[in-house]
Amino acid sequence: MEYYAAMVQGAILRAARGFLDWSRGECAEAAGISEDTVKNIEIGKFRPNADTNQKLINASASHGLTLEHDGIKKIPHCPHCNGVIY
Repeated sequence: MEYYAAMVQGAILRAARGFLDWSRGECAEAAGISEDTVKNIEIGKFRPNADTNQKLINASASHGLTLEHDGIKKIPHCPHCNGVIY
């Protein structure tokens, strides 16, 4: 399942990594991108292209977070179906 959100910004990506206790390398591996790409987005060297943006959104969502323009949000879990509410 794909999630859609605003363009991932450096501060939001850092916050998500902190919440998930991910290193830059772990974030990069989860999203299928390079560690340098994660670093460059975080320091504001460049914005992610549409494909990279979507990979970051999906990687975070698969670990229970949505990346939004104003921060990160935890995806609620359904206690009855033992799954994530989408």
